[in-house]
Amino acid sequence: MGINLRPEDVSDEDLDAIIAEMEQIARIGPWDYVPHPKQLSFHQALYKTRVILGGNRSGKTECGTLEAWYHASGDYPEWYPQEQRFNHPTRGRIIVTDFKKGCGEVLEPKLRKWFPEDRVIRWGKYMGHLDKIEIRHISGGVSSIDILTHEQDDMVFEGWSGHWAWFDEPPPQSKYVGTKRGLVDFNGIAWLTLTPISEPWIFDDLIDRKDERVWSTVMTIYDNPHLSPSAIEEYASSMPDEEKEARLHGKFRHLVGRVYKDLDASVHLMDLAKFEEIYQPHWPVWFILDPADRREQHGIWATVDPMGNAYVFDEFCQKGTIKETSEAVLKRESVRWKLKEEQILRILDPNKGNTPNTVTGLKLVEEFAKNSLYFNATVNDDIRLGHLAVMERLAYDKKKPLSADNHPKLYFVRETTRECWSQMNKYIWDDWKGVNKDSRAKKETPKDINKDMPDCVRYFCVSNPVFFDPFDGDDSPSEVRFHA
Repeated sequence: MGINLRPEDVSDEDLDAIIAEMEQIARIGPWDYVPHPKQLSFHQALYKTRVILGGNRSGKTECGTLEAWYHASGDYPEWYPQEQRFNHPTRGRIIVTDFKKGCGEVLEPKLRKWFPEDRVIRWGKYMGHLDKIEIRHISGGVSSIDILTHEQDDMVFEGWSGHWAWFDEPPPQSKYVGTKRGLVDFNGIAWLTLTPISEPWIFDDLIDRKDERVWSTVMTIYDNPHLSPSAIEEYASSMPDEEKEARLHGKFRHLVGRVYKDLDASVHLMDLAKFEEIYQPHWPVWFILDPADRREQHGIWATVDPMGNAYVFDEFCQKGTIKETSEAVLKRESVRWKLKEEQILRILDPNKGNTPNTVTGLKLVEEFAKNSLYFNATVNDDIRLGHLAVMERLAYDKKKPLSADNHPKLYFVRETTRECWSQMNKYIWDDWKGVNKDSRAKKETPKDINKDMPDCVRYFCVSNPVFFDPFDGDDSPSEVRFHA
């Protein structure tokens, strides 16, 4: 049987206590956080540096907020790895774009949503903006969190030492380096949660690294189980096409304008072991070189199987004279791949290959011939035609599963073509032409960076390479014609 109380029977003090308790019961907190699979993989990754490339509303900031809470409070969920825990009060740092929007409109509401009020000792503010938080650690001590912004001078980021740092949105490189320097004393950790619409250095230095020191994942808006398909569709319809890949799918905006949009590591990359398993010694091999005077010479080795599938299986990227380059190429072919001269066709950049040397008067193709590298320098250099030739080989029907009848005709070997694969992915159209944003139009030429390897791939594909057996006595490399 219930007890009915009249308002006059409850004191103001008791009423305040009841309301406070009800508010606390209704309030969300870290105990309510149930990470979706990609969020969970982020929290459990045993790396000193972790990066979430997240589309808008993908849940990346929740990831960052709860990660900060765990380290500041010492309240770790059971599933959080022991190796990554701090069992003592910590000094942390959160870096956002600016105080007004990045902190006031985005970060602070998230912190107040997830941080229990009874554990927050102080929300410190400077000139009206949140800049410091003190948290009661489970051990009884006090953890501190400083909040900095990209607007502040680089010197503000120096001279600090701490246990962890969180970058919410892409930071300028100088501020990242200054903060990372401050983590050295405690062998601290850092994580970045960002929609990749700026700071392309992050892609080059963190995502596209040649080692395994940085963990990263792409978290799309579709990974958020709390958003309905109709809400996502409504949001997507409101943004320009060139922003959708970054804001919905977490792809770097400076790579959104990729020339070869079909490139997909899960489809076009092949493990070296698999290539060596299918490769046959009698297959023809092409070596394509894009020479340079003062920087690295870039080249690729590629082959074609009897079914017409092409494989870029090795690359050349080093400085040297014509003689040094020739010797290095011949050594790689004979020692690494056991290739015979009669199975190799060579293609040289026609623009550079047919230009006479100002000193000797010899064309570059003739200079290489003096050093036993015999190139064809007449391949079609029409850029648009070459792009189409590459695109045609990369293409497959993405709406259907891969099969014997639906697959690309061009592959790259993962372990031996890292620079080529990297440049193919970073080979992008020059952004815009026009005097201002309103009058701009897409340019029709690619940027003059990250193009050496793509040029080699383009020359290879536009030559329309077909399978032949160089050892059957009917054809030889000199008799095989370029068909484009």
